Amino acid sequence: VDFNPAYDPTAPLHKPTTVSEINTLVCDIMSHSNVNIPATSNFALKGAASLNTVLGVATTGVVYMNPMSANDVDPFYPTGSYATEKVDLCLGHPQAQGIYHYHM
Repeated sequence: VDFNPAYDPTAPLHKPTTVSEINTLVCDIMSHSNVNIPATSNFALKGAASLNTVLGVATTGVVYMNPMSANDVDPFYPTGSYATEKVDLCLGHPQAQGIYHYHM
């Protein structure tokens, strides 16, 4: 992964003009688009079809996931019959394929 991809902050990928567009872009934790990742970063999905739960990537290469688990429930206080997910002191753990990630 290239941690210093060529990126021009003066040329944003999104140009929201309404409150609704801003809310969709910023507030919808399930909103995703692989086009938001600079192509020069060489980021790979590792078998995933999309990044619908990824919020960002740490400089160490570890991904930050949204607050929901793979079951779409709170991983620390799940509802229903889902078990509480175990995390380390950094609020991270490996997912089913063994890839370590953080929860925000």
